[in-house]
Amino acid sequence: MNRTERQVIAALAALIEREEKQLSKLRLIAWALSMAGGLLLGFSLIPAIQSQDGGWFLGFGAVAGVLIGVSVLYFSSVAQWPVVKRFMNAEAVKDANSGEQP
Repeated sequence: MNRTERQVIAALAALIEREEKQLSKLRLIAWALSMAGGLLLGFSLIPAIQSQDGGWFLGFGAVAGVLIGVSVLYFSSVAQWPVVKRFMNAEAVKDANSGEQP
């Protein structure tokens, strides 16, 4: 098992064991990214409205778009979790996280 697989299994095991705490943490991250992206988008519009250099608009707008996109990823992950959990073998994840092979 490679490093990435171990990290994913550890994250899934933590999510299974402390579901509400982990989901609230993911929601908080998503909201923080959304707010940061919204603020940057607002800051990017100021130079555009004042007809200043377009570089600020482009730079802030690009970073804002990335932040908002990542927040959508987090929000959709939280929304999809109940469906994923229903079809996941929680015991196999816990066994894999503890080092046992199924």
